[in-house]
Parts: sequence; structure tokens; C-alpha cells
Amino acid sequence: MKMAPVIWISGTSASGKTTMGLMLKNSLCKLKYDTTFLDGDLLRKQLPKKYGHSIKDRYEILNEYIKIIKKEASIRTVVIVATISHKKDMRLKARKLLDNIFEINLRCSTSECAKRDYKKQYVRAISGDFACFPGITEEYEFSDSAELILDTEKNNISQSFDILYENIKKYLKTFNNN
Repeated sequence: MKMAPVIWISGTSASGKTTMGLMLKNSLCKLKYDTTFLDGDLLRKQLPKKYGHSIKDRYEILNEYIKIIKKEASIRTVVIVATISHKKDMRLKARKLLDNIFEINLRCSTSECAKRDYKKQYVRAISGDFACFPGITEEYEFSDSAELILDTEKNNISQSFDILYENIKKYLKTFNNN
């Protein structure tokens, strides 16, 4: 059975993942696509076990996310995922276990993300509250195979979304023709 497309948006905290994902969901719904948006922060709270932010926990969470995404995509819902997934091999694992992934990496400097950070996580990360915080203690690894890399620092949210939306419309058209 052919699974629905999965649009995987990754980037550091405050790079624009949730904003872009919600904008995309709303726009695809207007085009009559049955769409599910899964935000990493909200998904994490729904998991049966409480996880920390260590690398080990992040991989365990990835496994949980993949189960949820598979279920959603199997009912022919376009799934939009917004999650940090900062390691290349995290996204490669998702590609191996899920069909039809369109991967987007968001590029935004740590200093710009820190300015945008209304949750004040960067302040906490810089002061040492987090052992694993992508952008501070961990590098965000850009994929070699991402379908799209968006610079959300150089382009404002509207410009970034226009680029994303045009690429996704083309992808979904191609997907629907197969």
C-alpha cells in the first residue's frame, strides 16, 4: 500500500519549523489535501514515556515519532513533521523507515535563533542547563540528500514560505501523478 507523503521540516530551535509547518498545513488544507501537522514539542508531550534531551533519548523519540507518522501516512494523510532531528543519520533512518519523504532543512544562525527564542531555551543552553542542545552543544548536520534547504535568516518568513510552498506543490503534483 502506497503511503501518503511525509514532509519533514528540521532545524535548530527557533529556526521556523513550527511556523512554516503550520502555514503549510493551512495552505494545503485550502487545496483540499487531508493534512496532519505533527510538532516535535507537542508530540513529545503525548508519548507514553517521559524523555530527556540526551542523544540517546532523542533517538528513542525518533523511533516513537516514526511509528506515529507511519500510522498517519497509512491513512493517506499528508503528514507534516516539524522536529529538530539535528543528526543526518536521524533523518536517514526516517527515510529508510518511511516512504515518500520530502526533507527540508532550515538554516538559521545560532545568534538569530537566540533572538527569536521566546521560550528562552538558548539562554538556558548557554548557561549549561542542557547537555545536548543543537546549535549550542551539538552541531546541526545538514543533509546531503535534503530536497530543500531554506535560509530562514536571509529570507523572511513570507519569502521562506513562498519557496517552501512552491516546492511542495510541485512535489505533491508529481506524487499524485505516480
